[in-house]
Amino acid sequence: MKKKTVKAEATKHDITKAALELFFEKGYENTSIRMITSKVGLEVGSFYYHFASKDEVMEAAIDLFFSSYEEQMRLIVNTDSENSRGMLTRS
Repeated sequence: MKKKTVKAEATKHDITKAALELFFEKGYENTSIRMITSKVGLEVGSFYYHFASKDEVMEAAIDLFFSSYEEQMRLIVNTDSENSRGMLTRS
């Protein structure tokens, strides 16, 4: 992969992660694109290079959330510890 592509993917991930954090903290409606870019240290134009809209970054944020959740669950299930398996069966 070219350096430019790797950097673009990293920036897109950073925007997505910042958006996810802000959506949890402030809610979707109360989070602006300017707030997201400010958190990452980018200009608003950089946001629009990677995403067409706030709705699009929300979709990416949801994907990031669930992929992270899936990874954490896989780690718990694959750990041979009784404690980790007990975490899944607590009521």
